[in-house]
Amino acid sequence: MDIEEAVEKATEFLERKGQYFIHRLESIKLDEGIWKVRFDTGIVTKELVELEIDDKTGRVVKYEESG
Repeated sequence: MDIEEAVEKATEFLERKGQYFIHRLESIKLDEGIWKVRFDTGIVTKELVELEIDDKTGRVVKYEESG
């Protein structure tokens, strides 16, 4: 999977499962076969959501919200 696919999968997950329709990509990196993607989902204040996506399967393996 390339970086665009990882962002697309993360965005789809945020919108479908997390019900976040406003999100800005903060960072993305590939680390030992896992894409680590961070979004700011806050409207007024910064609210971070972090996802980890398996590079081989494309499955979200971790989803974490932090304020």
